[in-house]
Amino acid sequence: MTAHFTKKRLIFGLISMSAIVGVLLLLWHFIPKALTQNTLTEAKEHLEEWVTESPMRRPNSSALRLQDLGAELGINLDIPFPETYPIPPEKRNQFTEINGDLARYIEALEQSADDQIPPIPESLQNYLTVHRDTLAEIRAHVLSGEPMDWGMHYDLNLDIDFEPNYRGFTGLLNLTHLLTLDAMERNLAGDASTALANLETIAQLNQQIQQKELNLWLNLIISRNIERRLVQNVRKLNNLPQDWQISRSDTVFYRRIANNFQNESALTSWNFLVNMDSDWLEDYGESASLLTRLKFLFIGPYVRLVVADNWRIGQNLPDALSQADFCTTDLEQFKQENPEIKPSGWNYLASEMLQWDSEWLIWAGLVLQWELTDKVQKIKHLAQQEGQFPASITGLNHSICPDSRWVYTVNPDGTASILLEGVPPAFSDPDVFRYQIRQ
Repeated sequence: MTAHFTKKRLIFGLISMSAIVGVLLLLWHFIPKALTQNTLTEAKEHLEEWVTESPMRRPNSSALRLQDLGAELGINLDIPFPETYPIPPEKRNQFTEINGDLARYIEALEQSADDQIPPIPESLQNYLTVHRDTLAEIRAHVLSGEPMDWGMHYDLNLDIDFEPNYRGFTGLLNLTHLLTLDAMERNLAGDASTALANLETIAQLNQQIQQKELNLWLNLIISRNIERRLVQNVRKLNNLPQDWQISRSDTVFYRRIANNFQNESALTSWNFLVNMDSDWLEDYGESASLLTRLKFLFIGPYVRLVVADNWRIGQNLPDALSQADFCTTDLEQFKQENPEIKPSGWNYLASEMLQWDSEWLIWAGLVLQWELTDKVQKIKHLAQQEGQFPASITGLNHSICPDSRWVYTVNPDGTASILLEGVPPAFSDPDVFRYQIRQ
């Protein structure tokens, strides 16, 4: 009797426990959906406003002309929409054959902390010889001032599933590498004017990327990589006129970061929160194992909460970043003092998601990098006038950051150096603001 009673209690306990677990799983599945409903509404409103202001459209004739010129170099600039643009096989093969050497040369330039320009490999010299006229046409076209509209490359319908069209501008990145290569060759040949024109062409193409309405995170990363190389390569040019100029990104970089983060958060939120269940069924369907289904039951609701947390950060970023002065801000302390832009404590996937703080740091550093480039070119100009590096230069120590100053030194070996003293607390590596000049 006791054994029978104990067995009944055990069965009842198992049934009760199963019921509790089932209820908890249901709550875990549906409560995050309810909690993220507000995020879904806000993301939808953001996207609807975005679509209204920037409807889908084709590129204009100026952008398509650039695509034609890129094809002559063997590069697909990914401008036409929605067609796939054909690249002549012969041209494509010519670029493919030198692309490895080109990437290594660009990397060597980037790693150099002085104004020495590496010798150009023969394969790249031969490519430039063949395509010199096309590069000249590209310079003339971009610098003509003719408005260039890339078009709007996405198809967004808020009532059905959609996937944003991530135009990474990798083709444009390749084009900037070729223009950089030509600039370095011209500089070595003493043609400072054409060298600077090549880099100005890169600068204006980069501004096209920044001004494009579909500004997503990948675009921002490519744009800052172009800008970082641009500021370093302008520094290497010799014999520039005293009144030289080049287009550069504005110093209010936090707006760019906040805007891109908001756009990406809106697209991610909508895509995850609306389409998660249907996408999972499409990927796995009836073939999913029991373990996979259980993983989805546990992970799916958590990912919803992570996405909503990222959307919250995106909404708060513009106001918070407008208060951050990169000259004085300690980034970690700033995040502690502004919890509205920090991931929630339970958001362990934050490191896998978009990180606005690393982008803020890079763009802030670029402001000082441009300042360094201006100083270097001033030193070169005075050295060219006097036939040697001057012992001191009035006003050279001034920096945009009040607590920092540039220190200029003429070295015993005949070179000159400049470095930033009092590097702002946000930057951990002072060597990135140090440069050596060889006459």
